[in-house]
Amino acid sequence: MAETTVAAGAVTWLTEAGADVRGALAERDRGDLAPVLHTLTHVEVPVPARTARSRYAPQTTTEGART
Repeated sequence: MAETTVAAGAVTWLTEAGADVRGALAERDRGDLAPVLHTLTHVEVPVPARTARSRYAPQTTTEGART
């Protein structure tokens, strides 16, 4: 069930990111590069907190030693 939710969130994010990039490219075609640069440099990838904690954060034992 969680995998389905994460996959659906990823599809939604990719769809929205694609729309942002297409809009930025349309701005570029009109000659204004500021929105293009902003979109391409400020893309945020959502990471579920549980995944970020378990996969990327250092894990510690009850004594405080890193595992």
